[in-house]
Amino acid sequence: MRAVRDAPAQAGKFPVVIYAPSFSARATENADLCEYLASHGYIVLSSVSQGARQRSMTADIEGVETQAADIGWLIAQAGTLPHADAGRLAVAGFSWGGLANVVAAAKDDRIKALVSLDGSVRYFPQMVDGGKSAIGYVTPARLAVPMLYMAQRPNSIEQSNQREKSTDFSLLNRMTYADTYDGYLKDDAAARAFMANKPVANGVPRHMVSLDARPGSGVPPTLEHFAGQLAARGFDQAAAIHQELLAQGPTFKLEPHDLNSWSYALLRDDMLDDSVAIFRFGTQLHAKDANLYDSLGEAQAKAGQREAAIDNYRRSLSLNPKNANAVERLKALGAPAAP
Repeated sequence: MRAVRDAPAQAGKFPVVIYAPSFSARATENADLCEYLASHGYIVLSSVSQGARQRSMTADIEGVETQAADIGWLIAQAGTLPHADAGRLAVAGFSWGGLANVVAAAKDDRIKALVSLDGSVRYFPQMVDGGKSAIGYVTPARLAVPMLYMAQRPNSIEQSNQREKSTDFSLLNRMTYADTYDGYLKDDAAARAFMANKPVANGVPRHMVSLDARPGSGVPPTLEHFAGQLAARGFDQAAAIHQELLAQGPTFKLEPHDLNSWSYALLRDDMLDDSVAIFRFGTQLHAKDANLYDSLGEAQAKAGQREAAIDNYRRSLSLNPKNANAVERLKALGAPAAP
């Protein structure tokens, strides 16, 4: 180790790397790597790997989500450091930490890149395969950041079969939206070219390392990208954009409560036409949701669309006769509950 205690700070801001250690390991587990990164102009932070209720980590969802939450806490701490550029942030993880950083990235868009050193995302597929025992929010669509995965040579089919390891699912294969060629923290053209090379072109013996580089494709089908497309193309294009994203990922869902919350946020910002457009799209998507019709009526009333508001309050009442709010709103608009 060549670190110097209390060394004077260099001027400027530097990208950040969070290091997530392996199962129950200390924060200093990979101090040599962390120091090496620091020597190349990165601010590096790490914390111990420990469980939610005890010092030892637990090999379950509670355990990995606890370490992912610790990563989030370190990201927040990085934001308080005067020399840290928290807008350029990656999380590197070894083994179990290479599962925790994926879980963290699925929740936290402050993470711009992932490095996985033989990460357990490969060895605990049941946590990320979308099944009943998986972490629901860890989906390929939520993992659209570059990922460098480094591992030992894979087992043969015979070895995997002998160890009763299923190869039916690989999150690495499903991460089709993660572009491995863009988004490097330093935006270094030389580093990008180095990564694009075959290992032998970088002086690595042919028998030692193999490389499987895959560019991402398409727009991740998420609510955030749906919103971005609406902002770019217009809120009246909601249905068309939804169909495009749905074609990319059949698991893409816009739930009534998501649309309701979003449309009310637009309403609070006096974006009346946009709010009405999203509420209307919500009623098309969820034609039997009484609450969405009620909300659409409210937005239309505020936008001065009295007759349309009355129609939608009545539609809400037909779906939910106990909707007292619709009755009161109709009285305020001077209209009976029934036409």
